[in-house]
Amino acid sequence: MPLLYMIGVIYLSSNHTHKIKTLHKLNNFYKVFYESSIICYLIALRATNRRFLPFVVFLLALLSMEIQHTIQFGGDTDKLAQKVLTGEKTATSSLYDYYLLNLKKMSRVGDYALVIDSSGKDVCTIRIEKVEIVKFKDITELFAREEGDGNLASWLEIHTAHYSFQLEKIGKYLTGETELVCEWFKAV
Repeated sequence: MPLLYMIGVIYLSSNHTHKIKTLHKLNNFYKVFYESSIICYLIALRATNRRFLPFVVFLLALLSMEIQHTIQFGGDTDKLAQKVLTGEKTATSSLYDYYLLNLKKMSRVGDYALVIDSSGKDVCTIRIEKVEIVKFKDITELFAREEGDGNLASWLEIHTAHYSFQLEKIGKYLTGETELVCEWFKAV
């Protein structure tokens, strides 16, 4: 019970960002615990004080949240990261060619990622809700807004320059047929 009490004190007395960082550190340290449902059940049974039981359930859920990768948005990194926090940005896109060349790891629905700012500091954690491969020419007005760019014209201006530069690095050119990995996410 002392470990559970210490974790509870950290959780109850800290701000949200600190809670998530602390629990991610615990996730790495106690990974073995959440892999065993028997141990999780025993921990819940040890919480004899009923007011700690909801916390135990919450803690076990967060311990099972494993961060698969980090995301640092291109362009105005800090502004885009803040838009995730406000809910203005709920999607992102990247070049499918980078995944084919193993330069990036493909996200899957249910994955968790850490959004970082331009200095590498944690901003928030997101959960991937949907992943699709979409041709550049098929990007919609709705997706442009979900990416936080306001409208399709703005999205095209920003991403044409960005993706052209990124493709040049690998000896390719941007066309309407260029495939993008579009990801929709939710801040947690």
